[in-house]
Amino acid sequence: MWFLFKYFIIRLPRDNFRSLSVTALAFALVFLINVMGGVRERQQEEYERVRRDYEVAIEMLDGEGAAAEDLFIDDMYFALFTDPDALFSLAGYVKDVLVIRELDIVGGPFGPEGSLIGVSAFAADNGLGPDAVVAFLDGYNESAFMTGENVCVVSENAYGALDGGILKITVRALYPRWREEVETVEAELAIVGVVRSGIDAVVYCPFITANELGRMSDGSPFYSDKLSAVVSDNDRLDELREAAKRRFAPVGTTKFQIVIYDSLYFELLARIKQNISFVEVVTPVLYLLSVCMGVAVSYLLTRRRTHEFAVMRSTGVSRADIFFTAVSEQAALCLFGAAIGFVLFALTWGGAFWTRTLAFCICYVLGTLVSAARAAGTNVLEILGKKE
Repeated sequence: MWFLFKYFIIRLPRDNFRSLSVTALAFALVFLINVMGGVRERQQEEYERVRRDYEVAIEMLDGEGAAAEDLFIDDMYFALFTDPDALFSLAGYVKDVLVIRELDIVGGPFGPEGSLIGVSAFAADNGLGPDAVVAFLDGYNESAFMTGENVCVVSENAYGALDGGILKITVRALYPRWREEVETVEAELAIVGVVRSGIDAVVYCPFITANELGRMSDGSPFYSDKLSAVVSDNDRLDELREAAKRRFAPVGTTKFQIVIYDSLYFELLARIKQNISFVEVVTPVLYLLSVCMGVAVSYLLTRRRTHEFAVMRSTGVSRADIFFTAVSEQAALCLFGAAIGFVLFALTWGGAFWTRTLAFCICYVLGTLVSAARAAGTNVLEILGKKE
């Protein structure tokens, strides 16, 4: 056995081109198999991240299922989204409930063209716009808008033009729904933040504050112009949909409808699943290719050495030793190339899959067994006779 090992060490440099070719093939396949594993792992992580973090919005629409401003949504529907004890409550399925109430500013530093918008939270769909950022002043944060305090945020330009931190304006309700004429109401609001890239004539205040000013203007009870929320647990979307069906009748038969904007969410999940399925289909093909490569490469390398094996047999080397020699040579080259591929992938991707690498090596060596058995079964007299 020691003789065969020394023979292998001496022969490799003599056959270096073919040895490097086998090593390069092993390296390429191991790297590719690990890439498939890395892609699948990242896609699975992305799938879990989307399920966990993707915000599926839910919004109240009019009875025809169309988005509309000034829906006059009363407190019964607000309780539906916020009170767990309400009949047909959806509170257990949603979070970040947003209600909006808008009033006209008819007097103050902005002239008669401004708007006071009461919001319960700062979200992308409350009119701020995608580029607007709220910067709160020292001692304040978004929680101030969960109360009925007389506070507000204004644009940077408006804040710079105002004298002090108090905004004095005159407002009125937009529509005379409860009185023939609406009254103007004077309001004094403390500025607690600024909206970068905001509109100068638009002021934001807590929803409760705006609702109270609106009640004083037109005598209206609690209502909001808009109501939306975010699904709290995407895995419960089907439950939410069934719960909503119990409360909201088909379109055109009730005053309000709700829509769940989940189509993009499911489309994204389906796309990620397709990527994972593709990797799961390709990976077994690569392992099968590893077996075929082991058969083909081993066959090509042993076929040209049949006379050499015949001479070894004639000197007393057994069939088992020939078989072991052929397999161990291929296995050594395979392991060397696989190690390079494993290390390179680990350096470039930050980790590697030793089980996939080992599986490749096993597949490749299994492929070499066919050609190694053929080499070990060499007919010495026939081969030497043909050579002569």
